Amino acid sequence: MNAALLALTLLGATAGEEARPPAIFALIVGVNDSPSADLEPLRYADDDAARYTDLFKAIGATTFTLMRPDADTRGLHRGASAEAAPPTRAQLEAQLKALRAAVAAAKAAEAVVDIFFIYSGHGVAYNGQGALTLEGGAMLDGVALHQLLVADTPADHIHIILDACNSHLFERFGARGPGGRRHRVTPGFSMLAPLSRAPRVGLLLSTRDTRAVESYEWDRFQAGVFSHLLRSGLSGGADVNGDGRISYWEIGAFIERAGVGVLNPRFRPKVHARAPANSPVLLSLRPAVDARHIEVVGGGHRYLEDRDGVRLLDVHPHEGVRLRVLRPSGRDPLYLRQADERQEWALPTAPIVKVAQLRPRAPEISRKGAAHLAFDQLFSAPFSGAEVQDWRRASLTQTWAPEAARYALSASATGQSGFTEGGGALMGGRLTLERGQGDARWGASLGYSQGQYRHEALDVTLQQAELGLGGVYLLSDGPLTPTLGLEIAFAHAWQEGRPLEPAPTQRQRAYLGRYRARLGLEWSGGGAPRLGLSALAGHALFPAADQARVAGELGLEISAAYLF
Repeated sequence: MNAALLALTLLGATAGEEARPPAIFALIVGVNDSPSADLEPLRYADDDAARYTDLFKAIGATTFTLMRPDADTRGLHRGASAEAAPPTRAQLEAQLKALRAAVAAAKAAEAVVDIFFIYSGHGVAYNGQGALTLEGGAMLDGVALHQLLVADTPADHIHIILDACNSHLFERFGARGPGGRRHRVTPGFSMLAPLSRAPRVGLLLSTRDTRAVESYEWDRFQAGVFSHLLRSGLSGGADVNGDGRISYWEIGAFIERAGVGVLNPRFRPKVHARAPANSPVLLSLRPAVDARHIEVVGGGHRYLEDRDGVRLLDVHPHEGVRLRVLRPSGRDPLYLRQADERQEWALPTAPIVKVAQLRPRAPEISRKGAAHLAFDQLFSAPFSGAEVQDWRRASLTQTWAPEAARYALSASATGQSGFTEGGGALMGGRLTLERGQGDARWGASLGYSQGQYRHEALDVTLQQAELGLGGVYLLSDGPLTPTLGLEIAFAHAWQEGRPLEPAPTQRQRAYLGRYRARLGLEWSGGGAPRLGLSALAGHALFPAADQARVAGELGLEISAAYLF
């Protein structure tokens, strides 16, 4: 009973944690400079940094931007350019110091803190590892990034987004070159190994087909292709379930689906997405998207441009899918255009716009410049929730899937009836060690329970110790998730019966087996332990005085798990 009360107390404490205010911080780095004569400077890393800054400011985040904007970027993104500092190692450390102070203040106010580290630039080989480059020849490898950003920062979740290199999990680390080309370098780098082991860290990496050696920026986007797709999804293009939150599964499926029409793997964007252990959510757009959005329902591939012709995002919702994309601030007038340039919608300045209620018109501008035929096929396929589920299932078969495995140690309070006679019940607890990957978890448990009941003329005290093996399957996405599980257990039970009238005490020991199914509900998020509530049903097989007996069982379990 005490264990049950403890678990209920934990559940109540976590419900309070869910109500804690969010605090989002974004450290955004864009580096056009080349680290060597072999690599030409980039053109759009500063534009990417500026647009990430605009996006995160629009959802209320605190931003720290490192870039050296060129004249075009200063004209198109005046606000982000004005606040930016040069992308040097000294400025990076200064901005990290300011970020840690802001995070400490947010934690003191009991906020749930998410940090985003976003990098756009060159990646190179450095001291036998992959490294991100900064101005002045400085390098930032995974060990340094872990120490500067993860080890010393008390955030609940840290999201690392890199548009610079191929994932360490494919054992390649390439440099994003002029025009967006990437050049293969020596295999075997493991830049992000320290980060991939941190349970509160999520990774979102631009990768490519293993047969390809290049990926690209595109003049029509005036940005890196991967970064443009990512911002399109984070703005709401990937939110196919309409909950105002972008999960790692949704953004991974969105980027992969956007490139499905690009037949040549040399140009096809690829992504590695791995969520933090305690939450699949990458970014919550609420409350900003509730107050200010553009509603797009089906209708083919469309893109949004501002008054300066800056292409802000692309979407292609499946027929019947309703998307709410965050309306950019300070970019009016805005134009939504059909990708084939046959129609456009001049959007009113109202905070909420439903495109279906507007009358389209012929575009007043023509296509600007030549476009790569391959990139014209981006967003050729519609996007829906089916693609999210397909991407999740397929991702488990990739070579990086073992890295996504997580372990959890949980404590639970249990109550069950049916095993005893005379209306008695058993109360107890158990410890469970689990390994999880994707939608499935499996593990072993040790438990102890005790109860009292009356049988004929005896007051019986029953105790049992149990070893169990089982698995659980997650039935949906999100912080609140229904689960279905099955387990088998072997127990050693001993009981003592005291007669109601003076007589010798009766003692008995027995071994028994049981199986049970479980249907539960789990909550995980905000940096808290994973909490669960499950109903149990099954049978126990145990010996009686004359023959073996089967008894039905019903139970309830409350659990709290620590993930590592």
